[in-house]
Amino acid sequence: MSGPRGHQRAPWDRWYNLECWRKRSRRQRREQPLCAMCLALGRVVPATVADHLVPHRGDWNAFLTGTLQSVCFSCHNSKKFTDEARGYGRTVGADGWPLDPKHPANLPHQWRTSRAARAAHKRNAHGGTNRPATSASAPTASPPPRI
Repeated sequence: MSGPRGHQRAPWDRWYNLECWRKRSRRQRREQPLCAMCLALGRVVPATVADHLVPHRGDWNAFLTGTLQSVCFSCHNSKKFTDEARGYGRTVGADGWPLDPKHPANLPHQWRTSRAARAAHKRNAHGGTNRPATSASAPTASPPPRI
């Protein structure tokens, strides 16, 4: 079965048409009528979607009992999908620091080093640079003096 824009639909998409989900979704949006993602950015936008905070990925119990958040259509269909695909959100707080604990900047230092730093570490761990070895008797040119 194919969904909008030719995307393959998940087998559990039909669960969203069940009356038990519709009631749960309405209750969630009644209790939290504003978009949680927009509120985190200081915007007041009405929520139109009840969204699973942790994706259920076809687990029926997680679908029925998982924690929900109220979000607007725009946040649900753009930001949430890209964040799930990426594995973390890129929203930053007033201090400029990422809010998502799974963001690379919030991970332990050894996991967030730059590509250049990892490459330098790898070179140093394997005996220095990737240059060919020179003989000890060959003269080396000294750099010009600084003025």
